[in-house]
Amino acid sequence: MLTPDQAADLAAEFDEHEFEERVEPICVGPIADGSRSLSEAAHELHGFAVWLVELEREGWQLIHEAEGNHLELVHSDPSEHVYDTELNEA
Repeated sequence: MLTPDQAADLAAEFDEHEFEERVEPICVGPIADGSRSLSEAAHELHGFAVWLVELEREGWQLIHEAEGNHLELVHSDPSEHVYDTELNEA
């Protein structure tokens, strides 16, 4: 599993093309959008938090501190992707 420092060092070695290919952005801003109660918002936020923990267990790590509503992640294996690329292309 990558540490945050290792992830930052890895991303720092990427050229612009490799950075675009390997670093996966996640927008955290809209997680609770549309919630009509605190319980609904809590449910959405909890599900998102569980997903983030799972990503870290799978080897993903932030490359730097979160900025605004965005997290930028990297995995040591270049073939790994947060989202299924085939689903995103459809």
